[in-house]
Amino acid sequence: MLRGHFSDSKAANDQDRWEVKLPEDNLEASVVPMDIVHANLCHPPLNLKAQEFHDICVLSNKCSTWYKKLKSYKSPLSSFHSFNTITMAHYSQREDILPLTGGCACGLIRYQLTLHPLIVHCCYCTSCKRQTGSVCAMNAVIESTALALLPSAPPTCVGSSSNPVPIPAAVQPVFARLTSAASAIRDPQPKAEAFSVCLPTASGVGQTLVGCPACRTGLWNHYADAGPHLSYIRVGTLDRPWEIQPDAHIYTQSLPSWVTINDGKPSFEGYYTRREDHLRDDALKRYEALKPKIGKVRAELRAGWE
Repeated sequence: MLRGHFSDSKAANDQDRWEVKLPEDNLEASVVPMDIVHANLCHPPLNLKAQEFHDICVLSNKCSTWYKKLKSYKSPLSSFHSFNTITMAHYSQREDILPLTGGCACGLIRYQLTLHPLIVHCCYCTSCKRQTGSVCAMNAVIESTALALLPSAPPTCVGSSSNPVPIPAAVQPVFARLTSAASAIRDPQPKAEAFSVCLPTASGVGQTLVGCPACRTGLWNHYADAGPHLSYIRVGTLDRPWEIQPDAHIYTQSLPSWVTINDGKPSFEGYYTRREDHLRDDALKRYEALKPKIGKVRAELRAGWE
């Protein structure tokens, strides 16, 4: 299967042009000009330049819409033997998304991930629901050594897959006063040092939440499985959270009755039966390298119960 990704460029006729890059094969990049109306495809490609091959893996957040329209459109694609595989590339196969950057709501605490996550899961446990105020927490698990702080930046709201440009954000002092709130945008701003607080858990061990001291945004957690050596990044705090897809769903025993999981990813009523069984090869090697440090953390925890 051929893999690639869409990249923005501007065509001579001022249409939005998307290039399907095929780095794994010595094929010239295919160019698909198409009109975009509010970032939604209004019709299938009018022109497609590509060499004939069996399967194309088109990598785009809009791929499903494009494919549905393309299937009913008569074009040079009719000469292809098969055009039946349209998927988004797994985040681990996309070097172009690194480093993954993110931060808090006020911009005081900014961070970057220099490696792809080991694994990403949606957790439906009641603790995650309470902490996030949502139906689940989507966590990208990564070695803490691959997590680095960046300089503070002006506050922004996250864009979208169709318009990824961050949106400038601000606080009106009057609104803060009317709601009896301290503004997260202060002069002078507090020192850009993330807070860490250990929260109680049903296991009695606890979990550590790391976040911004000004706006109180929770950014990542440390759990008893690896202590400080693994960070569970809250995917919603990434600048481009749509680049990351879940690999698994955990604690589905707490899944609301009105939520259905149908993405075909592994689901567990509790935690993973064994995490190593669900890591891709490169992630497994990285995880295995952490085991001596993880072993020391677990030994200290066991000693704490004695």
